Amino acid sequence: MSNTPTKIVEVVHAELLSDIQKLRAEVKQVSDEIPTLYQGVKKDIEESSESVKQIFQDFHSLAEAIAIHIKKTRKEGLAEMEEINKANANYVAKSLEPYTKYFWLLIGISAGNSVLLLLTVFAIVFFR
Repeated sequence: MSNTPTKIVEVVHAELLSDIQKLRAEVKQVSDEIPTLYQGVKKDIEESSESVKQIFQDFHSLAEAIAIHIKKTRKEGLAEMEEINKANANYVAKSLEPYTKYFWLLIGISAGNSVLLLLTVFAIVFFR
């Protein structure tokens, strides 16, 4: 009976030793892979950093292009509005052109009427 417990202990000891050796092999494998994994992570970080820089540059370029387009559109819009205003002024001038002599006649009659009115007031005040 004394041999049986010893055999059980030896079997358990052998299994534990086997498990420890497997764990040691796995730890060695992982520790050997750590530099490779570190380099891979470092490379991924550098690549993503470059990607972020490129995205930022693209975004900045896009913002500049939009600003230039808005300025150009605004200038074109102002130029177009100026042309429309000139066309409207020309249209009004041409529309009123036949009546300008009548406007001058009305201005002359008004001026004459104002002079007569002043003379009448002057006469009433001084010759009463």
